[in-house]
Amino acid sequence: MKRIVIVLFMLLTATSLSAQCIKGTVTDAATGESIPFIKVLLQRDGETIKNVVTDFDGVYTMKYVDSGLYDIVAMPSDGYNTTRKSGVWVKSTGFTVCNIKMEQGETWKEVQIEDTPILEIGVPEEEAAEDISGSE
Repeated sequence: MKRIVIVLFMLLTATSLSAQCIKGTVTDAATGESIPFIKVLLQRDGETIKNVVTDFDGVYTMKYVDSGLYDIVAMPSDGYNTTRKSGVWVKSTGFTVCNIKMEQGETWKEVQIEDTPILEIGVPEEEAAEDISGSE
């Protein structure tokens, strides 16, 4: 009886030690520099299964993932576009490496200013026009 308990304990321990894991580094596609604090999502059929944030070195780790096909999504931050890697196969044992290269997006927007005179409230239009032109 003791042997059966010991064997079962060893099998359960070995199974938990070989849990699936996804590891990777998020980097800038242009410079190759790592990007810290990027939110990384693990998705299956459009549903988020897990999410983590990269560390100071742009490294992320997702533990205890079931084997199968997933999408890995790096969310936009600090001027980077959303990056999606589809069809990532997570192995039934060991770990899967999925590095992500993010591209920078547009960080500015064009603003159009119209030339409209500013008038004071309660001041007749003629007086306001004189104040703007500088004549007295």
